[in-house]
Amino acid sequence: MTEFTSIKTAKQNLKGNIFGVVVKIGDLKSGTAAKGDWTMKVITLDDGSDMVDMAAFGESEYSKFQLGCKYEIENPWWKQKDGKLSLALGQYAKVKMVSEAPVIKQESITNDTTTSPSSNVTKQTKSLPELSQAETEIITAESTKLFQIKHKVNETICNYEIQPNQGMIWQMTEIIYNNFLKNNFTKASD
Repeated sequence: MTEFTSIKTAKQNLKGNIFGVVVKIGDLKSGTAAKGDWTMKVITLDDGSDMVDMAAFGESEYSKFQLGCKYEIENPWWKQKDGKLSLALGQYAKVKMVSEAPVIKQESITNDTTTSPSSNVTKQTKSLPELSQAETEIITAESTKLFQIKHKVNETICNYEIQPNQGMIWQMTEIIYNNFLKNNFTKASD
């Protein structure tokens, strides 16, 4: 079974198979190089731990991705040059559209160039106010409903191969959610 790491860990280790939801597909760019003409799009992936921009060269690569859909990417090409991260599919990468996130391997981050912070530095944190049980239940219920609606919108977009931008997804989610609240409050008051 293939192991996957979080985008955050993979970025810091410059290696690893990743999972992500496509949150942005950049504009088509093109040019001419020594080997001929080229085209590419930047695909932005998010797994909840971090986001990463990936260069997809040629229609055979960028046509594999749809906005809002989930993908497993095995053996991507990670590189850092002049302090800038570069990620591409490369010739050995495998891309697979999935409906669920894979199990993400928990691993430590290796970075030989950093030093440990001094032990005499104290971290100041501000505590959050305590919520009552009722407030917690309301927030949890509302967050769950919003997440379910957004998931359904993304699923519908993937099924019909619609290519909206991320703002359109949130706008559709908000309209559905507001209609849901309006209908539920109307029914509750009857």
